[in-house]
Amino acid sequence: MFAVESNGHRASAAKPASVEAVSIDPEPIEPDPDLAPSLETIYQDAHIKPSPLGYDILRAAEMAGSPHLEGMSQEAKRNALLMALQAAGVDLNFIVADAISRQRALNDHEDGLFKKLKEFEAEKARDSSRLQAELDRLMAQCKSRIKANLDDVAKEQDEFHAWQKRRHLESQRIVGTAMLLVPPDTASGGDSLAALLDRATSPRK
Repeated sequence: MFAVESNGHRASAAKPASVEAVSIDPEPIEPDPDLAPSLETIYQDAHIKPSPLGYDILRAAEMAGSPHLEGMSQEAKRNALLMALQAAGVDLNFIVADAISRQRALNDHEDGLFKKLKEFEAEKARDSSRLQAELDRLMAQCKSRIKANLDDVAKEQDEFHAWQKRRHLESQRIVGTAMLLVPPDTASGGDSLAALLDRATSPRK
């Protein structure tokens, strides 16, 4: 027999053959410690009215999930559940209304979470944009300094090369004049004056 306690008494009703051996009491479903408290809070905040007999859509869900109903067809399970609730004197309209209220509470809570999520995303997007702008500014600043450094080096190199040209012309003028004053076969320490002057006028690498 499938029956439910009502007002301290066990009630019973005639059942179809397919549900006749079903036990009276559903085995309770252990709540998830991470989800049950938060869901209960959601229902409390939504001011869900408790059932005067202790039967609501959640209790009905526990009954429908009873292992004693496993293997039954949907119609047989429906008949067993309806007869058990009716035997307990439960108003089915209250169960349906309770289901609607709880579903609305869950939807409203999800809408609130979604709104907070979008606000959080927008805040982080603004922060990321600010950081990106700061990064772009720093990158532009660093690139500008690098370019300035390269320009300074190029300027110094140009000035050095210009000096080398001036020095080369001056050396050529000096050597050319010195060669006119010294006999071609004059040597100094095994090196001719011409060779020494040539090395002296060679440009530095």
